[in-house]
Amino acid sequence: MPHFIGLDSSHWTNLTRDLSSEQNRDEAQRRIAELLSLDGVLVLTWHHVLELIQHGDEALALARVEALRFLPVLATVACEPESVLGTIVHVLAQEVSVALHMPQATAVDIAGRVKPGLFVSVSGEVVCEAVLAHFAAYREHDLQRQPRQQELAVLTQTPVLNQPKQPFYLDGVLRSSSEVVAHSEALRSRLSEDVSRRKDRRMSRPEEAVDKFVDGLLASASAISQAPTPADGILAIGGLTRADVEGCGTMEDVGTLAVFRHQIKSPLTGDLLSLGVLRKLCGGL
Repeated sequence: MPHFIGLDSSHWTNLTRDLSSEQNRDEAQRRIAELLSLDGVLVLTWHHVLELIQHGDEALALARVEALRFLPVLATVACEPESVLGTIVHVLAQEVSVALHMPQATAVDIAGRVKPGLFVSVSGEVVCEAVLAHFAAYREHDLQRQPRQQELAVLTQTPVLNQPKQPFYLDGVLRSSSEVVAHSEALRSRLSEDVSRRKDRRMSRPEEAVDKFVDGLLASASAISQAPTPADGILAIGGLTRADVEGCGTMEDVGTLAVFRHQIKSPLTGDLLSLGVLRKLCGGL
C-alpha cells in the first residue's frame, strides 16, 4: 500500500515554484521520482488548490496550477468523478455513511472502514485541466472571501478573546440592554488597542474590521435576547439544542459542537440529523 503524504500548503507553494522554474524543475522532478520509487504519493485536495490560486498576482497563481502538470501521480480524497479532487466534505460523507450503516461502530471502527478507500489516484495533468476550466470563477470567489477571512484570523488570535474555559450556563440570566452595550463598547476598545499594537499586515482597515466584528456580536446579542434564556439563544445560533450539549461545560465545547454540526450539513445533503443521534451512531463522539 502506498505511503500517502499530506503536505502543508506552504510546501505546495514551494514545490509548484520549483516545478515552474526551468532552473529548478529537473531537481524537483528527480525528488518526486525518488519519492514515487519509495511508494510515496503526495495527497492534493481542493483545499490546497484554492490556497495556491488565491495569490493576488494572477499570473503567479496560474503558473502554480500549470506546474501541477509535471506531477505524474497524485492521490486525492475519493469523490464523484466530475469533482476530480476531494475535500474534507467527502471524508465526512464517507464517515457518516459508515456510521449510518453500522450503528454500533466506534470511532476506531469507522476510521478502519473508511481508510482503505479514502484515497484515489489522479494525474497532475487531469488536475491541472480541471482547475483551469474554472480558474477565473474559483479565484473570484476565493478573493472575495479572503479579506474577511484574514480579518477574522487576526481578530480570533487576539488574547482579548482568548477565553476557552469560559463556563457555559444553561440557566444563565440575560444582561440588561445597557450592560450589553457597555460590555460591547469595552470589548471594542480593547480589541482596537490590541489590533493597533500588533499592526498585522493581513488587516488593511483595522478599525473597520473591529467595528464590523463587535457590531456582529451586538446583532447576535439582540437575537439571543429574544430567546427564553441566553443559553437557548446561543444554541439556536449554533443550530443546537439543550440535549445536544449535555456534558458541555464551556463555551469552547459548545463552539466545537456547533462547528461539527455545520461540517456535517453538506454530507447529510442539508437534512441535519439530531447531534445526539449522530453522536450515538459515531460511537460516542
